[in-house]
Amino acid sequence: LQMKSSYVDNETGIKLGQIVSNLRNRGPKDISAEKRRDLEQVGFSFDRVGQPRRNQLGDLWQKWFKLLQDYQTVFGHTCLHQNEVFYGQKLGSWVANQRHAYARNNLHEDR
Repeated sequence: LQMKSSYVDNETGIKLGQIVSNLRNRGPKDISAEKRRDLEQVGFSFDRVGQPRRNQLGDLWQKWFKLLQDYQTVFGHTCLHQNEVFYGQKLGSWVANQRHAYARNNLHEDR
């Protein structure tokens, strides 16, 4: 879950970005196990945006790959244009980056 701290939900007026920022500032130790589980189920991470831990990089790649699989299910192919957006995500840009990494022999063999 990534958003700017200034994000406000248009429908409810809730300052969701501030809530997320406060949760990250407090950290997981101040939140009950039940609430942590709920947050994790919706993809919440206590790490700051743009600063993924090493083990999260693989998770992030898997998230994008799953999105690509969903795209293929819907459209029957994976030939995206670089500027293509799918479910609000810049999937075309991610695919282009993977193609470039493959061409430069920089794509990890398990991907």
